[in-house]
Amino acid sequence: MEKPIIIKGKHIGEGKPIICVPVMGKTKNEIVESIKKMVNDKCEMIEWRVDAFEECNSVNALKAVIEEVAPLLKDTLFVYTYRTKRQGGLGELPEDVVADIRLAAAETGLVDFIDVEYFMIDHPRKIIKELKKFDVHIIASHHDFNDTPGNRIINSILEKMNDSGADVVKLAVMPQTMDDVMSLLIETNDFHNRYPKKPLITMSMGKLGSVSRVIGEYVGSCVTFGAKEVASAPGQLEYSELNQVLNILHKAVE
Repeated sequence: MEKPIIIKGKHIGEGKPIICVPVMGKTKNEIVESIKKMVNDKCEMIEWRVDAFEECNSVNALKAVIEEVAPLLKDTLFVYTYRTKRQGGLGELPEDVVADIRLAAAETGLVDFIDVEYFMIDHPRKIIKELKKFDVHIIASHHDFNDTPGNRIINSILEKMNDSGADVVKLAVMPQTMDDVMSLLIETNDFHNRYPKKPLITMSMGKLGSVSRVIGEYVGSCVTFGAKEVASAPGQLEYSELNQVLNILHKAVE
Protein backbone atom coordinates (compact mmCIF):
# COMPACT_ATOMS: atom_id res chain seq x y z
CA MET A 1 0.00 0.00 0.00
CA GLU A 2 1.22 3.48 -0.84
CA LYS A 3 2.34 5.60 2.09
CA PRO A 4 0.83 9.09 2.20
CA ILE A 5 3.12 11.83 0.91
CA ILE A 6 3.32 14.66 3.41
CA ILE A 7 5.80 17.43 2.62
CA LYS A 8 6.03 20.76 4.45
CA GLY A 9 2.77 19.95 6.17
CA LYS A 10 0.92 19.40 2.90
CA HIS A 11 -0.82 16.11 2.10
CA ILE A 12 -0.34 15.22 -1.55
CA GLY A 13 -3.38 13.37 -2.84
CA GLU A 14 -6.01 14.36 -0.30
CA GLY A 15 -8.73 16.98 -0.28
CA LYS A 16 -8.79 20.05 -2.49
CA PRO A 17 -6.27 19.85 -5.35
CA ILE A 18 -3.10 21.83 -4.82
CA ILE A 19 -2.50 24.59 -7.36
CA CYS A 20 0.95 24.47 -8.88
CA VAL A 21 2.17 27.73 -10.41
CA PRO A 22 4.87 27.68 -13.12
CA VAL A 23 7.92 29.93 -13.13
CA MET A 24 9.18 30.59 -16.66
CA GLY A 25 11.89 33.21 -16.08
CA LYS A 26 14.89 33.36 -18.40
CA THR A 27 17.39 34.82 -15.93
CA LYS A 28 18.29 34.08 -12.33
CA ASN A 29 16.96 37.45 -11.23
CA GLU A 30 13.63 36.93 -13.03
CA ILE A 31 13.24 33.49 -11.47
CA VAL A 32 14.05 34.66 -7.94
CA GLU A 33 11.74 37.67 -8.16
CA SER A 34 8.88 35.55 -9.52
CA ILE A 35 9.26 33.05 -6.71
CA LYS A 36 9.34 35.82 -4.10
CA LYS A 37 6.03 37.17 -5.43
CA MET A 38 4.42 33.74 -5.50
CA VAL A 39 5.53 32.96 -1.96
CA ASN A 40 4.11 36.30 -0.80
CA ASP A 41 0.85 35.36 -2.51
CA LYS A 42 0.78 32.11 -0.49
CA CYS A 43 1.10 29.77 -3.48
CA GLU A 44 1.28 26.19 -2.20
CA MET A 45 3.39 24.71 -4.99
CA ILE A 46 5.80 26.25 -7.49
CA GLU A 47 7.15 24.53 -10.58
CA TRP A 48 10.45 25.88 -11.85
CA ARG A 49 10.45 25.28 -15.59
CA VAL A 50 14.19 24.92 -16.00
CA ASP A 51 13.93 24.65 -19.79
CA ALA A 52 13.07 28.38 -19.91
CA PHE A 53 16.26 29.32 -17.99
CA GLU A 54 18.93 30.73 -20.33
CA GLU A 55 21.73 29.02 -18.37
CA CYS A 56 19.97 25.68 -18.00
CA ASN A 57 22.99 23.80 -19.38
CA SER A 58 25.16 24.92 -16.44
CA VAL A 59 25.17 22.81 -13.29
CA ASN A 60 26.68 25.68 -11.31
CA ALA A 61 24.06 28.18 -12.53
CA LEU A 62 21.29 25.71 -11.76
CA LYS A 63 22.53 25.10 -8.22
CA ALA A 64 22.95 28.83 -7.64
CA VAL A 65 19.27 29.43 -8.39
CA ILE A 66 18.10 26.55 -6.20
CA GLU A 67 20.29 27.58 -3.29
CA GLU A 68 19.06 31.19 -3.45
CA VAL A 69 15.36 30.37 -3.58
CA ALA A 70 15.39 27.48 -1.11
CA PRO A 71 15.21 29.72 2.02
CA LEU A 72 12.07 31.31 0.56
CA LEU A 73 10.34 27.96 0.13
CA LYS A 74 10.13 26.66 3.69
CA ASP A 75 6.35 26.32 3.39
CA THR A 76 6.06 26.02 -0.40
CA LEU A 77 6.42 22.84 -2.42
CA PHE A 78 9.16 23.13 -5.05
CA VAL A 79 9.04 21.17 -8.32
CA TYR A 80 12.03 20.94 -10.68
CA THR A 81 10.95 20.38 -14.30
CA TYR A 82 12.97 20.34 -17.49
CA ARG A 83 10.38 20.01 -20.26
CA THR A 84 11.70 18.97 -23.66
CA LYS A 85 10.31 20.23 -26.97
CA ARG A 86 9.09 16.71 -27.70
CA GLN A 87 6.88 17.01 -24.62
CA GLY A 88 5.66 20.55 -25.29
CA GLY A 89 8.44 22.49 -23.59
CA LEU A 90 11.37 24.62 -24.66
CA GLY A 91 14.20 22.22 -23.92
CA GLU A 92 16.63 21.14 -26.62
CA LEU A 93 19.59 19.94 -24.54
CA PRO A 94 21.10 16.49 -25.22
CA GLU A 95 19.79 13.81 -22.88
CA ASP A 96 23.16 13.39 -21.15
CA VAL A 97 23.14 17.09 -20.18
CA VAL A 98 19.51 16.85 -19.05
CA ALA A 99 20.53 13.88 -16.89
CA ASP A 100 23.45 15.84 -15.39
CA ILE A 101 21.38 18.87 -14.40
CA ARG A 102 18.55 16.66 -13.11
CA LEU A 103 21.02 14.81 -10.89
CA ALA A 104 22.56 18.10 -9.75
CA ALA A 105 19.13 19.30 -8.64
CA ALA A 106 18.57 16.10 -6.66
CA GLU A 107 21.99 16.36 -5.03
CA THR A 108 21.19 19.78 -3.55
CA GLY A 109 18.59 18.19 -1.28
CA LEU A 110 16.55 21.38 -1.69
CA VAL A 111 14.00 20.23 -4.28
CA ASP A 112 10.78 18.49 -3.20
CA PHE A 113 9.85 16.96 -6.58
CA ILE A 114 11.67 16.22 -9.82
CA ASP A 115 9.66 15.67 -13.00
CA VAL A 116 10.93 12.80 -15.17
CA GLU A 117 9.59 12.45 -18.73
CA TYR A 118 9.03 8.73 -18.44
CA PHE A 119 8.77 7.71 -22.09
CA MET A 120 11.43 10.11 -23.39
CA ILE A 121 14.45 8.57 -21.66
CA ASP A 122 16.26 5.26 -21.63
CA HIS A 123 15.91 3.10 -18.52
CA PRO A 124 13.48 5.40 -16.67
CA ARG A 125 13.03 2.98 -13.77
CA LYS A 126 16.75 2.94 -13.12
CA ILE A 127 16.93 6.74 -13.25
CA ILE A 128 13.98 7.10 -10.88
CA LYS A 129 15.60 4.67 -8.44
CA GLU A 130 18.89 6.59 -8.53
CA LEU A 131 17.22 9.98 -8.00
CA LYS A 132 15.20 8.73 -5.03
CA LYS A 133 18.43 7.97 -3.18
CA PHE A 134 18.64 11.72 -2.59
CA ASP A 135 15.32 11.77 -0.73
CA VAL A 136 13.51 13.62 -3.51
CA HIS A 137 10.03 12.68 -4.72
CA ILE A 138 9.66 11.78 -8.39
CA ILE A 139 6.84 12.72 -10.75
CA ALA A 140 6.71 10.35 -13.73
CA SER A 141 5.11 12.37 -16.52
CA HIS A 142 3.93 12.12 -20.09
CA HIS A 143 2.53 14.92 -22.26
CA ASP A 144 0.75 14.62 -25.60
CA PHE A 145 0.23 18.09 -27.04
CA ASN A 146 -1.31 16.75 -30.26
CA ASP A 147 -4.01 14.30 -29.31
CA THR A 148 -5.79 12.23 -26.69
CA PRO A 149 -5.05 8.49 -26.86
CA GLY A 150 -7.82 5.94 -26.61
CA ASN A 151 -8.96 4.71 -23.21
CA ARG A 152 -6.88 1.53 -23.30
CA ILE A 153 -3.73 3.46 -24.15
CA ILE A 154 -4.40 6.04 -21.42
CA ASN A 155 -4.81 3.18 -18.98
CA SER A 156 -1.58 1.54 -20.20
CA ILE A 157 0.40 4.80 -19.89
CA LEU A 158 -0.81 5.36 -16.33
CA GLU A 159 -0.11 1.76 -15.32
CA LYS A 160 3.44 1.79 -16.72
CA MET A 161 4.31 5.01 -14.93
CA ASN A 162 2.70 3.72 -11.75
CA ASP A 163 4.89 0.61 -11.86
CA SER A 164 8.06 2.68 -12.25
CA GLY A 165 8.67 3.46 -8.60
CA ALA A 166 7.70 7.11 -9.08
CA ASP A 167 5.86 8.80 -6.23
CA VAL A 168 3.41 10.69 -8.45
CA VAL A 169 1.97 9.88 -11.88
CA LYS A 170 1.18 12.72 -14.29
CA LEU A 171 -0.52 12.67 -17.71
CA ALA A 172 -1.50 15.67 -19.85
CA VAL A 173 -3.23 15.28 -23.22
CA MET A 174 -4.77 17.49 -25.89
CA PRO A 175 -8.47 16.93 -26.68
CA GLN A 176 -10.03 17.24 -30.13
CA THR A 177 -13.59 16.69 -28.88
CA MET A 178 -15.46 16.70 -25.59
CA ASP A 179 -15.45 12.90 -25.80
CA ASP A 180 -11.66 13.07 -25.45
CA VAL A 181 -12.02 15.11 -22.27
CA MET A 182 -14.49 12.61 -20.87
CA SER A 183 -12.17 9.71 -21.76
CA LEU A 184 -9.37 11.21 -19.69
CA LEU A 185 -11.69 11.90 -16.76
CA ILE A 186 -13.08 8.35 -16.86
CA GLU A 187 -9.61 6.79 -16.91
CA THR A 188 -8.45 9.15 -14.16
CA ASN A 189 -11.36 8.08 -11.99
CA ASP A 190 -10.78 4.40 -12.74
CA PHE A 191 -7.08 4.65 -11.89
CA HIS A 192 -7.88 6.47 -8.65
CA ASN A 193 -10.37 3.78 -7.70
CA ARG A 194 -7.71 1.10 -8.23
CA TYR A 195 -4.94 3.01 -6.47
CA PRO A 196 -6.67 5.44 -4.09
CA LYS A 197 -3.45 6.26 -2.20
CA LYS A 198 -1.34 6.95 -5.31
CA PRO A 199 -0.99 10.67 -6.06
CA LEU A 200 -2.21 11.24 -9.60
CA ILE A 201 -2.18 14.35 -11.78
CA THR A 202 -4.09 14.45 -15.06
CA MET A 203 -5.31 17.23 -17.28
CA SER A 204 -6.93 17.75 -20.64
CA MET A 205 -5.31 20.83 -22.14
CA GLY A 206 -6.61 23.76 -24.17
CA LYS A 207 -9.92 25.59 -23.78
CA LEU A 208 -11.91 22.42 -24.37
CA GLY A 209 -10.19 20.64 -21.52
CA SER A 210 -10.36 23.44 -18.96
CA VAL A 211 -13.05 21.61 -16.98
CA SER A 212 -10.50 18.90 -16.17
CA ARG A 213 -8.40 21.48 -14.32
CA VAL A 214 -11.11 22.20 -11.75
CA ILE A 215 -12.79 18.86 -10.95
CA GLY A 216 -9.76 16.87 -9.82
CA GLU A 217 -11.20 16.35 -6.35
CA TYR A 218 -14.13 14.48 -7.92
CA VAL A 219 -12.04 12.07 -10.05
CA GLY A 220 -8.77 11.77 -8.13
CA SER A 221 -6.38 14.30 -9.69
CA CYS A 222 -4.57 15.91 -6.77
CA VAL A 223 -2.69 18.82 -8.41
CA THR A 224 -3.79 21.35 -10.99
CA PHE A 225 -1.81 24.10 -12.71
CA GLY A 226 -2.71 27.78 -12.64
CA ALA A 227 -0.93 30.77 -14.17
CA LYS A 228 0.08 33.90 -12.26
CA GLU A 229 2.52 35.45 -14.74
CA VAL A 230 2.97 33.20 -17.77
CA ALA A 231 1.11 29.99 -18.58
CA SER A 232 3.29 26.96 -19.20
CA ALA A 233 0.64 25.02 -21.15
CA PRO A 234 -2.51 25.84 -23.14
CA GLY A 235 -5.70 26.10 -21.13
CA GLN A 236 -4.17 27.03 -17.78
CA LEU A 237 -6.57 29.19 -15.79
CA GLU A 238 -5.58 32.33 -13.90
CA TYR A 239 -4.47 31.42 -10.38
CA SER A 240 -6.91 33.46 -8.28
CA GLU A 241 -9.93 32.48 -10.38
CA LEU A 242 -8.91 28.84 -10.32
CA ASN A 243 -8.46 28.95 -6.54
CA GLN A 244 -11.91 30.48 -6.12
CA VAL A 245 -13.55 27.73 -8.18
CA LEU A 246 -11.67 25.00 -6.32
CA ASN A 247 -12.78 26.42 -3.00
CA ILE A 248 -16.42 26.44 -4.11
CA LEU A 249 -16.25 22.86 -5.39
CA HIS A 250 -14.40 21.69 -2.27
CA LYS A 251 -17.20 23.02 -0.07
CA ALA A 252 -19.67 21.13 -2.23
CA VAL A 253 -17.71 17.89 -1.84
CA GLU A 254 -17.50 18.34 1.93
